[in-house]
Amino acid sequence: MVSLRSIWQQGESLVKQWYLDHNYELLAVNRTIHGSEIDLIVQESQSLVFVEVKVVDAIEDTLEYISKAKCRALIRGIETYLMRYPNEREVRVDLVFVQQGEILEVIEDVSLYD
Repeated sequence: MVSLRSIWQQGESLVKQWYLDHNYELLAVNRTIHGSEIDLIVQESQSLVFVEVKVVDAIEDTLEYISKAKCRALIRGIETYLMRYPNEREVRVDLVFVQQGEILEVIEDVSLYD
């Protein structure tokens, strides 16, 4: 039987490879910072991207996959990261949905604020 952890790791590996294939540079995987785990941090010439990976059974309502508490934690983690590692790039958050070993959707520049 495949564990949930293994499924999540496979999903994150798939998404990591997607960004690498699209000419992003990988900066960090599963970076825990200020109580928040950021799944992937990647960059390209214009953007620094914080990626949240969601392995799902189905996508019906994307808003239900990130709770307000998770958004607050991500914001804290991103703000702390940017204080420690200042940069001049545009900062964005991407949300990527994976199902059964396939990327279903990449949503770029997700707003974490209400």
